[in-house]
Amino acid sequence: MTGWDDLKASAVRPVASVPVCLRGDLAAAYADAERRLAAAAQDDNSMAGGTEALALAEQMAALREEMASATRRFVFRALSRRVYRGLVDAHPPRPGHPEDTTYGADMNAFPAALIAACCVAITPGDAPEAAVPDDAPPVLTPGDADEMVNQLTDGQVHTLFSAAFRLNRSGVDLPKSGSVSELVARHTPRSSRPEPGG
Repeated sequence: MTGWDDLKASAVRPVASVPVCLRGDLAAAYADAERRLAAAAQDDNSMAGGTEALALAEQMAALREEMASATRRFVFRALSRRVYRGLVDAHPPRPGHPEDTTYGADMNAFPAALIAACCVAITPGDAPEAAVPDDAPPVLTPGDADEMVNQLTDGQVHTLFSAAFRLNRSGVDLPKSGSVSELVARHTPRSSRPEPGG
């Protein structure tokens, strides 16, 4: 009969990562160039429209490269239930703040605290994903995370917080996928039956 002592060595908390471009100015410049490219495409019949479109496309390609080099992949590991509940309890909802009621925590301070507690690696966005040891400590202090969320946009912080929050609030179930099973069955060679009398 299997007991917890037999199971705990194989229990690993889930990990997820999310890329975030830290250069909001580049994203804004790209969006502006994209808008101007759409306008230039309307004027594509003229020589000027074609030349402008090409220049904008080249500008956007350069911006994409800059954005890629400014992107970091934040790797989060879920907390144990006890640690997560302690973190929530340390940031009680503020009266009169509906968002706090929804999340069950002070949404002015909880996002930075959760990001700091769960972030176990920050890598270049284009680096291959590497396994993070289960005992890897967080790489951001609460002070680092607080400073970071005050420098990033609300959208960037939401991306990071959402990844950490989902990781801690979601279950880990065996995926159900009939289409995957079908695909594997279709491409798995069937064992050949022996010829009768052979």
